[in-house]
Amino acid sequence: MVKKVSFSDRVISSSKEIISLNAARDSDKEYNEIELQSINRSPFPNQLVDSTSPNSLVSIQLSPDSNAKQITIRQRGEYNVYENTVEDLTMLSEDKLIEHTNLKFNNFNLFWYCLVLSFTSFPLGWDVGTITNLINHASFTIKYLSSFKLGLVISSFILGSLVGCFFIPFQTNKHPLKSLLQFSTIIFLLGTCSELLFLKWAINYWCFIFGRFLSGIGCGSLCVIGPLYMNEILLSGFKLRGFYLSFWQSFVCLIILIGNIQNYYLNSVSVDMIYVHQVIKIFFVLFANSLIPILPHSPEFFKVKGDVAELRKIYLKILKSNGQNEIDNFVSLQNQHQLQSNDKHGYETNLSYVELFQTQSNKIIKCCFIMAFQQLTGINYFFYYGPIIFRNFKSAFIIMSLVNLIGSLLGGPIIHLWNIKYNLILSGCLMAILMTVYSLIGQFTSHLVPLIVLSITFIFFFAISWGPSCGILVNVIANNNPKIVSLSIGLNWLFNWIIITISPWMIQRFQFNYNWIFVASLISMTLFIQIFIPKNILG
Repeated sequence: MVKKVSFSDRVISSSKEIISLNAARDSDKEYNEIELQSINRSPFPNQLVDSTSPNSLVSIQLSPDSNAKQITIRQRGEYNVYENTVEDLTMLSEDKLIEHTNLKFNNFNLFWYCLVLSFTSFPLGWDVGTITNLINHASFTIKYLSSFKLGLVISSFILGSLVGCFFIPFQTNKHPLKSLLQFSTIIFLLGTCSELLFLKWAINYWCFIFGRFLSGIGCGSLCVIGPLYMNEILLSGFKLRGFYLSFWQSFVCLIILIGNIQNYYLNSVSVDMIYVHQVIKIFFVLFANSLIPILPHSPEFFKVKGDVAELRKIYLKILKSNGQNEIDNFVSLQNQHQLQSNDKHGYETNLSYVELFQTQSNKIIKCCFIMAFQQLTGINYFFYYGPIIFRNFKSAFIIMSLVNLIGSLLGGPIIHLWNIKYNLILSGCLMAILMTVYSLIGQFTSHLVPLIVLSITFIFFFAISWGPSCGILVNVIANNNPKIVSLSIGLNWLFNWIIITISPWMIQRFQFNYNWIFVASLISMTLFIQIFIPKNILG
């Protein structure tokens, strides 16, 4: 940066680590004097430029340990002053701090932590993969459900998840995510036991709805905590961040596949599916809680609280160092940055949703649109009602789930290797074309094979793009703000609930014309990504 100065004093007040000043004389005028003053130190000696040389130059380098916070430049004559500054270490970004302190990411530990946290997607994947078949199974004790009641049974879980999404953010400033994770699994367990009770011993439709609603609260909480927890332990600068974050969606797809395989097998044998279905959910809770102790705490909560001792324990697990001093240095610098920037990533105790929208409306709008569009792709039209649409082709849904899993597993490397924005745009265009062809063929033929092929292809493109990418984008845009993350995921659940509730009636009333809503949405979301999402959003 070049500045022209003339016959004036100038003061630079800065929190810079290194400041280089080169003053070059333009004309043969009076002398140039630069006086350096530092806080907590005696003044530096004055440095004079030779007044006899028309091009005399003075260069002052302040070393990192000089602790210079204020520089006064006194000049007579007209000079060009060139400033070259390097920021204070405490103001460096997290990835630069890691690099400066010679730390490296512990890839092995981070891999296993993200794998464990991916289990938080189990309730969502299991419900998507099993609920429709459970309701249609002979062992289901509540009979003769109308299309409205069928939609309500399915959507009650979604509605509970919506409540869970909005409940969690108000607890993140009071309790660490690890504790909230354990609490959410217990809520899910209570809901599961209630479902079993009201289906087998006290058969009641509305009580069963309540049990699913309670399970949904636990599921919604886990859907916020899991990705948020993963994003917080994957510190900025971690090159495999997008790939590791895709584990969560891949695990959803795996559970959906397992659920469908279970449906296919149990439909061919004489067994009480209700017991099997609920016992597996109970086993999940017990298994997940046995894995939670191995996880480190999420660092954001303790950064805000200033708990240096706990932060050391966390970073010793997720970073590799040559000694304790490097971790201590990193924690100390990061703590100073936290105090100076007052950046609490949304963990403030007094920030309401209204205040949040007033200060970060741009982030909120982007995140909410992304998650709403994910549901408006029409993906759950296939997953929830595929078994009904393709009831005469029972293996079709297993094939769909398998393709969904394969696509999701490929989605992680694709996100890591290819620009996420272009991936979403290209896949969105192809999905719009596929849904258009699906709607047209469905109106003029009763053959299932072309519809199944189109459905499978649609699911594949969703799985490599909009499936894993939406959650990753939301966490990056929201910068780990729990309220923004939960608000966007809550909107995702809301649209999911609306679609699941009205779909039985819409399919019955409009048949394949219903899908034109999804076509319009696919076109809209592609334009949204093109206009509002930066090319290098993942760095």
